[in-house]
This record gives sequence, C-alpha cells and structure tokens, in this order.
Amino acid sequence: LASSGLHWNGRVPGRAEKTLEALEFVRALLSAPIPRIALENPVGCISSQIRKPDQTIQPWQFGEDASKATCLWLKGLPLLTPTQIVEGQLYCCGAKLPSDDVRGCANCGGDKRAKQIYANQTASGQNNLAPSPERWKERSRTYQGIADAMAAQWGMDDSKRGSVPARIGSWQTSLFGEPADVLGIDPSHRVAQRMVGGNEGALA
Repeated sequence: LASSGLHWNGRVPGRAEKTLEALEFVRALLSAPIPRIALENPVGCISSQIRKPDQTIQPWQFGEDASKATCLWLKGLPLLTPTQIVEGQLYCCGAKLPSDDVRGCANCGGDKRAKQIYANQTASGQNNLAPSPERWKERSRTYQGIADAMAAQWGMDDSKRGSVPARIGSWQTSLFGEPADVLGIDPSHRVAQRMVGGNEGALA
C-alpha cells in the first residue's frame, strides 16, 4: 500500500494482486459499523484508490527528532493536535549549515533553499537505516510521541468506554466486542490473517 513499495508491483509476479487484496481489507476496516476508527498508513495508494486521509502527521510534531509522513483516516475521532515541534538541522547541497540562515549555503550562494533534516534521515532526506532483514519492521514502528498523543487525545475513561473492551480479543472471535462477520470482515481472509498475525490486540 505504501508508495515506497508499490514499484515492486510491476516486478514481482502476484505483488499487484496483493495490493488489491490489501485495499479490499482497508475498505472493510473503514466501513466497519463501529463508532471510532483510526487507520494509519504511510503515504500510498489508499489516498488515490479509496479516499484521501483526514490528516497527515509527522513525528517531529510530537517531540521526535524524525521525519516520516504518516496518514490518518479517522471516524468519530478528532484530528491529532501537535504536542511539541522539533526543528531539524538545516542542510543545503548535502552540507550542514552552520547557522539558521536558510539561504546561507556557500556552495550554491543561496540559490537553493535549505531544508530541515532529522536524525532518521541522510543529508539528502532519505531514510538512513541500513539494509537488513529487520529494516521493514524498524521503519514501520510507531514513534512514542505519536502513540502518547493518540492515547492522551483519543483515550477514554471507564465511564465513557461503554461496551468497548479495554483489550481487543482474538481476531477470529471478536473485534470491538462484535464477531468479525457482523462487521462485514471475513476473519479467514488471508490478508486479515497476515496483517493481524494471530496476535491479540493487534488491531488496537
């Protein structure tokens, strides 16, 4: 679904079909008859194939020295309010600027505008994680500042929780207190099983 991986659809047989299956699963999640939904995904084809996100956030808006555009599709929840803006280091022409002058680059004489680079980026703005079997997992990790903001701004106390369980049960039997088939989501769908991975609470 993410733009960073869609280029494989034309190179790996069967990959495009998996994207279509994933989009089908996203549609089922977004149309589930429950009062609150927050679906998160990087910039990708959900925006063009289903609908544009309600909000796009950055870790640096929530106290993290990192850049990663993250899209949110929301139902029954307010937009997240930034909690702490972190300023990145200014770079121009691949070199760190010694001051906060956005046009102070000696290489280009100020013809190019400097941009902010964060701790998870190279000087050119690419993610700086080295290739590894765990790279995908590290890149998909939710930043703590964003998680804290979600918990603080979207959390409910017990008096407002109603019938929504504090912990999501098994995907095969319950989703927000309702059988999966009631929500119109097939629990045997291989995309659902692959995304949830059999872990309790994986949809929380």
